[in-house]
Amino acid sequence: MIPRTMLNFQIRRSIATSHLNSRSSVEAIETKATYYQEQIDKYQDDEKPSNWNESKPYNSIPGPKPWPIVGNIWRFFYGEFKGKNMAEISKHLRNTYGDIVVLNKLIGIPDKVFLYNAEDIEKMHRNEGLWPQRDALHSILYYRTVLRKDIFQDKPGLTAMQGQDWFKFRTVVNPILMQPRTTIKYVGQMDTIADDFLRQIHRLYEINPEMPEDFELLINKWTLESITFLAIDKRIGCLEDHPTEEIQTFLASTVGVFKQMYKLDVLPSLWKVYSTKDWKLFVKHMDFITNTLLKYVDEAFQSVKDNPEIKDKFNKSIFDKFLELDRKVAITMAIDMMTGGIDTTSKTFAATLYFLSTNQGPQTKLREELKMLMPNKNTPITAEILEKAKYLKAAIKESTRLAPIAVGNMRKTQKALVLSGYQIPKGVDLLSGAIALHHDDKQFKDSKKYMPERFLRTTTCEYSVKNTNPFVFLPFGFGSRSCVGKRLANLELEIALAKIVRNYYLDWKRPEMKFNTTLIYGTADPLRYHLRAVED
Repeated sequence: MIPRTMLNFQIRRSIATSHLNSRSSVEAIETKATYYQEQIDKYQDDEKPSNWNESKPYNSIPGPKPWPIVGNIWRFFYGEFKGKNMAEISKHLRNTYGDIVVLNKLIGIPDKVFLYNAEDIEKMHRNEGLWPQRDALHSILYYRTVLRKDIFQDKPGLTAMQGQDWFKFRTVVNPILMQPRTTIKYVGQMDTIADDFLRQIHRLYEINPEMPEDFELLINKWTLESITFLAIDKRIGCLEDHPTEEIQTFLASTVGVFKQMYKLDVLPSLWKVYSTKDWKLFVKHMDFITNTLLKYVDEAFQSVKDNPEIKDKFNKSIFDKFLELDRKVAITMAIDMMTGGIDTTSKTFAATLYFLSTNQGPQTKLREELKMLMPNKNTPITAEILEKAKYLKAAIKESTRLAPIAVGNMRKTQKALVLSGYQIPKGVDLLSGAIALHHDDKQFKDSKKYMPERFLRTTTCEYSVKNTNPFVFLPFGFGSRSCVGKRLANLELEIALAKIVRNYYLDWKRPEMKFNTTLIYGTADPLRYHLRAVED
């Protein structure tokens, strides 16, 4: 039996370095996954850490004490959680109970142990297992594996898959989405889409320098147009002056489905017992999204089939490469990219514009950098420009520190651990309290201050992120289960942000922005940025 550390290394290397270009490669992954599963099965993961017996028992972890019968669920309706979003609840738990907190007895929802100690979070990730697990969104899992099994079959997507199935799927998609050369290939197209986005912004600006109440809708149109092109190599017309009714309904359904998943998977819900109103609305949104995207995918598939000679092997799109491997993989990944890449990217973009609007110093520094790299306002953005735009990248990172998409990262323990002196059995859901730590002055000096310099390599003072445990700031997750689309998301953000800041001065003349958490964290008020055109 090979050592565990070597097996762990082999599996991670398989995910990171696989280069797939034929059906035989997929078959090789099947063989390798079976071998790894056999090796994993030989390990006894019920062994306890050496300091287990000296540690406090699991049931003594601090946290809200459940009531008989109703447990802790009443707190969401009548207690201290009522009216609070998950970010506020997470901060409340830390302030009330300390660095480790258990929230249990939630009727149908497994215990959640919140971690607010950087060393505990590091230990969670260092021991996340050979094939990391996190609790899936059960609404999506049921929809894809039961209601729409006809489409997704045995490939419900990376967020829903676990173990050997997850390993095989991730190993297939990783070399396609995570290679830097894949990202570089799309710079020109993303620049064109960002120009169309800027044209729509200018149209609004000519009517009123302050952006309208529904400006977030335009941001969503840009993200949908961008991610659709990345996913299926197709422009669908979101940024035209009069988008089709189908596009408008699709956007509304995408926003709606995130709201429903929050109600079904995060808040207490009885949808697993009977078909609730929230569940029916979720299915309605998901059916429209799935059927619409399936139509787009089928059109893209037919185009590739009818024109196989158009693209050489060095110019194939993401969708082409997925189709070469497996049509089911292509369908699942296209739908995952187009649903998961809209609201998340939009919220990060909206938050970054807000922080720049309310912090004129960093905005000026960013514009100075962009003027050097883009002498004219209409200078096309290239891969070389993005490579040199260090402050641009730092501005986005600082936004994800102050307003991370996720309240924290979750992992299910693959073996018993001792965290903050408490026994944590195998099979427990751990959730890092990332957002609470991001706003903690002990982790980041003047943590409420927007300061992109934290993330510049040239910064060596007490503000530098180098002074913080790297496991505190993980905006795209950690390890082999980190976000597979992070390179593409950053590409979209960097290009569009550079276009706007190079062309407009941003200001904020409204009350301070409110942030909220549904399924993801982000801006909650209308995005009433005030713009003024840059002359040169």
